[in-house]
Amino acid sequence: MASGIKLSISMTGDTELLHALDQLEPKAAKKVVKGALKSAARKMRSAARANAPRRQGDLRRSIKTKQMKAKVRVYGTYVLTSSRSMPDKFYAANVDLGHRSVEPVEFMEDAFDFNVDDAARAITTDLWAGVLEAWQ
Repeated sequence: MASGIKLSISMTGDTELLHALDQLEPKAAKKVVKGALKSAARKMRSAARANAPRRQGDLRRSIKTKQMKAKVRVYGTYVLTSSRSMPDKFYAANVDLGHRSVEPVEFMEDAFDFNVDDAARAITTDLWAGVLEAWQ
């Protein structure tokens, strides 16, 4: 089981956008939503990489994005650290969250906090662009 901080963006209230997505074929709507989430997650990943402390660069290179399996109309994208590219799979969590006498750096949470509003706007913009493109 993965450990760490779970941060999420929940977007509600744009009934016009939701209605527009409902008008699309399910496959097209899924493609539009996943594309918008992927784009926003890449921006978060870039911010997390920029905030990560750097000695050799392994920690920065280990920060990845991953699409979660879609459940009934629920989509998501993760920004995470990959243990495959890190010899110590807990190193990223130890740096980010701190441990024993080591102060936390909180590079992942800071990347989220500083970019959450921009990411939400980017998701909405990308969703509308995808809907308009699918309609044409």
